[in-house]
Amino acid sequence: MWKVLDDVALRHVTGRAWTTPDGTRTRVLLLKFSSVAHADHLDSALTGDADEALPQGVDGAEVLDRVVGDVRVPDATAYAYEEKAPYGPEETLWAHIRAGDTLAVVTQTREGGAPTVPFRQTLVLQAQLLG
Repeated sequence: MWKVLDDVALRHVTGRAWTTPDGTRTRVLLLKFSSVAHADHLDSALTGDADEALPQGVDGAEVLDRVVGDVRVPDATAYAYEEKAPYGPEETLWAHIRAGDTLAVVTQTREGGAPTVPFRQTLVLQAQLLG
């Protein structure tokens, strides 16, 4: 799925990752394209077939509508997913946010299950920063 990056003009990439005391690992990756059309192209690829856009180690996905419903930021669109149960020792939650020519990919992983409240907070704050 990430092969679509071969066809679009990616201008800048930056990322940040951190681990909280409870073991939740969060990663935010920002992809800035040369145009809104290129960002939209990758965003469409990510939302097209969820099983093709899975993070490494994830076998299946479900849309996480209850998280995205809280993201009401002008000019920003968010889609969130959670790993289908059974998910093994770690659960992964991930989302992508498109705002103009920038696409953000947010992932949270935690052993024993990833809580949705911190994930939602991270997603909303990132959307506000981009929107």
